[in-house]
Amino acid sequence: MKQAVIFDMNGVLIDSESFWHEVTYDVYKKFSVPVENEDMHDTIGFKLEEAIQYWHNKYQWENFDVQKTKEKMTNRMIELVKADGTACNGVYSAIELLLKNNFTLGVASGSSATLVDAVLQKLNIKQYIAVAYSADTEPYGKPHPGTYLSAAKKLQCSPKDCIAVEDSPNGALSANRAGMKCILVPDQIAITDKRFENITPDLILNSLSELTCNHLKNL
Repeated sequence: MKQAVIFDMNGVLIDSESFWHEVTYDVYKKFSVPVENEDMHDTIGFKLEEAIQYWHNKYQWENFDVQKTKEKMTNRMIELVKADGTACNGVYSAIELLLKNNFTLGVASGSSATLVDAVLQKLNIKQYIAVAYSADTEPYGKPHPGTYLSAAKKLQCSPKDCIAVEDSPNGALSANRAGMKCILVPDQIAITDKRFENITPDLILNSLSELTCNHLKNL
């Protein structure tokens, strides 16, 4: 059996999709950037500054400042999380199951460290997470494997002994490239994304509430 489970955060631990949509619309509409819901899935898993740069490359608005935009979006996300953040279905039962089976738990997210901390505290699961790793210091976000590889290193686990839990094509590809097993709990809007056709997860669940001991033994 594997030794560690590393969760993605947004869309896996916390139901944050509506928050990201609100923050993205509020920030980009000031620059007349026509970002729609389906467009946002292009950048799921990216570091926030990568996503901002992606949209600027596409729409080229004036008065562009990556760091100021990142800070504004992150601060607003933290406000929303603290006010209304809720766990995704099955998170608490999955954590209980994993701890009973002696798994070490980690988080590997493209979000900033401050947002990761705010989410873990809001959900009251920080005490169960041995390593909460943000891609802040990584040169690239997902689908590059660096975020997962660094999280595994901090957990003192070989990537082959880790299971990643993801919801997006970029995240699942990152886990695959890191050499980890991958449980996919796909975003129900993004599930039609054609990039999923090129990804072979080891297990697909509708929610983490479906996770069982048999699943863990067979990964």
